[in-house]
Amino acid sequence: MKTETVSFRVIHNKDQEFLFQLYASTRAQEMAQVPWDNQAKDEFLRSQFKAQTEGYSATYLRAVHRIIQVGESDIGRMIVDRQDECLRLIDLSIAPFWRRRGIGTGIVQSLMQEADGGKVPMRLAVFTFSPALALYTRLGFRKIGEMPHRSEMEWRPPSLGQLKTTS
Repeated sequence: MKTETVSFRVIHNKDQEFLFQLYASTRAQEMAQVPWDNQAKDEFLRSQFKAQTEGYSATYLRAVHRIIQVGESDIGRMIVDRQDECLRLIDLSIAPFWRRRGIGTGIVQSLMQEADGGKVPMRLAVFTFSPALALYTRLGFRKIGEMPHRSEMEWRPPSLGQLKTTS
């Protein structure tokens, strides 16, 4: 499989509809289960997207928000907060057409290298039903906590040693 050249760019106001559609794509399986009409689904998703956007902005004041690109195509978004005690991956979303090509894996591995260089763990939260859970587990992330429907996970650089886990 050909490796895609991935780049990142600053998010602009004109990107809001792309970001909404990307968000909606991450909830498509869930929305297929509810008996609402398309307008009700759209209104619900827009309210959830707004709440997520405002929540991330209020909680992660120094986070870096970027559009992920392959060539000139916008294919996803990444939000990373480089905290003193860890590198936190807040969101990594890839558009459906671009999934399962190794792009997300490459981005996460690059962030792991950054965390290793800074000698800090990398942390994230992932929905328990998300296919990304398998990716993070395969890359060596370990569950360190649970919230409703989400797992808090951490990867530690070899220099920090591994967490003692209880199973």
